[in-house]
Amino acid sequence: MTNRLVSVVALGAAIAFLGCGKKEGTLPTATVTGKVTLPDGKPLPGGKITFRSTTVVHLIGSGEINADGTYEAKNVPQGACKIIIDNAYLKPSEGAAGGYKNPDPTPRPPGVKYVPIPAKYTNESSTDLTVTVASDPFTHNVELK
Repeated sequence: MTNRLVSVVALGAAIAFLGCGKKEGTLPTATVTGKVTLPDGKPLPGGKITFRSTTVVHLIGSGEINADGTYEAKNVPQGACKIIIDNAYLKPSEGAAGGYKNPDPTPRPPGVKYVPIPAKYTNESSTDLTVTVASDPFTHNVELK
């Protein structure tokens, strides 16, 4: 009886201890800044950069890439992250009259434009870009190859 009581009390204490920490699936976040460059060293002139945690599902932080390649991503989970770069929404599509129109009519800052990048960077399952975000704030430059 005494062993059973000790076991129950120990189990209760363990459950209480585990319940006092951070909510499940949360990590500290950071603001990450840096520059995205193309293989020739020129800046990527627009797009979106996303940092996805490799340890906690559905934790992401992202930001817009400026015309000079610089970015600021907010709410980036600290720890190991995959980096996804997407600029396909900037790609012009052919209009009915043979001209081009942007499928997203949102006005863009001057100089932001579509530049082709390797498709592997646009998908979480194929990107080989990774970083360990270690502090807030954090700086990380991204070189597309």
